[in-house]
Amino acid sequence: MKLSSLGLILLGSTSLSSVYAGFHIGRVTTTVGVYRNHIACPSSKYNCDCFKGQDGLTGTVKLPKKDKMEDFFQITTPNWCGRVNMPTLDFYKRADGHWDFYRNKGDGTRVGTCYANSDSKTCIPGGVHYGDKLACYTDLCN
Repeated sequence: MKLSSLGLILLGSTSLSSVYAGFHIGRVTTTVGVYRNHIACPSSKYNCDCFKGQDGLTGTVKLPKKDKMEDFFQITTPNWCGRVNMPTLDFYKRADGHWDFYRNKGDGTRVGTCYANSDSKTCIPGGVHYGDKLACYTDLCN
């Protein structure tokens, strides 16, 4: 079987994007649609254990309004994404729709960027539905 040059480029870019995305942020509901929370999952643990918060690597997303990602939010979990003592991260939405994030009370240096993403998974047993909202690129996650 031969792959065209374009096919190889597309295959390579798909692999690269999944390697470099540090983590994902998404909305968790019950399977009947009742809102539970927003979470952050490392790309290497993008699975039902993370979506259900059972792997010890899930980050808690703190939203100013219960279930709305508007202009600002934080991830406040100290031990997630393969790190101990992860700093609180502050996320700011930019005019073009992407999000930049920074260490809370840091020096103002951007530590990563997130872009809109859409994917969904339903986890049974466990009764949760995960809707991916952002793919975040950073070197903070192991």
